[in-house]
Amino acid sequence: DYIQRYLFEVNARYDGSYVFREGSRWGLFPSFSAGWNVHNESFWKINENLITTLKFRGSWGQLGNQQISAFGDIRPVGYTLMPSIVNKNLTWETAITKNLGLDISFLNNKLQANVDVYERITVDMVGPAEEKPGVLGANMPRMNNASLRTRGWEISLKWRQSIKQNLSYFID
Repeated sequence: DYIQRYLFEVNARYDGSYVFREGSRWGLFPSFSAGWNVHNESFWKINENLITTLKFRGSWGQLGNQQISAFGDIRPVGYTLMPSIVNKNLTWETAITKNLGLDISFLNNKLQANVDVYERITVDMVGPAEEKPGVLGANMPRMNNASLRTRGWEISLKWRQSIKQNLSYFID
């Protein structure tokens, strides 16, 4: 927080997992966010009873997922079929999230609005390998060969008001 106008945060995760082979066990996952409190700028001349706060936000970050089986398919004890082939080259699934946001309040903070637009892309997801002839006699190993994209938006409106000194209400 710099002079209650400019906001910045940086994070980094360094995660390790026994699930992956040596050389792929560790993953670095950074993230950052920034914000700008426009209403605290010297040029801001709008009456607080009309627009009380105005803040723009943005963020970008990565997270790693290692919640996959280290040994392929899990089968009950006594299962007589051949086990799956294990892919020793599996590595982290990585989720990349981007977000843009706006926080604004009106009427001396009685009416508040938050607007967000986001995208999350997961890369190197573990999925099935391409099919091989049935004479192989085993299930194919899983691979880092899939991705997923999610996009969306969210709007939140809130009304907060005091009626008397000890009585107030809040609608969200």
